[in-house]
Amino acid sequence: MGIGEKIKERRIALGWSQQKLADLMGYTSKSTITKIEKGASDVGQRNIEKFASVLGVSIAYLMDWEESENETDNFISGFQNLSDSHQKAILEYINFLSAQEHQDDVSE
Repeated sequence: MGIGEKIKERRIALGWSQQKLADLMGYTSKSTITKIEKGASDVGQRNIEKFASVLGVSIAYLMDWEESENETDNFISGFQNLSDSHQKAILEYINFLSAQEHQDDVSE
């Protein structure tokens, strides 16, 4: 599967339109995304890195260097794209779950 197909697959999985992805990438129109997804336009190294970041996947995934997305990389990338308040909420929830698990271990 080519990089354009990988980009399209991930965009659709996220429920994004071509226009939304174009906006996030800083393109003026969705036609650039259309061309990339169809393989009619090459993606430069700098843009591969940006696509990976925006789409929350690794460069290796986009380049088809690995079989599937690395879940840890995907989580970290997604986390980094969140606002500070949402990051704080997730960290608080992780701490809550960790405390719950610790209580479960102690009570057993």
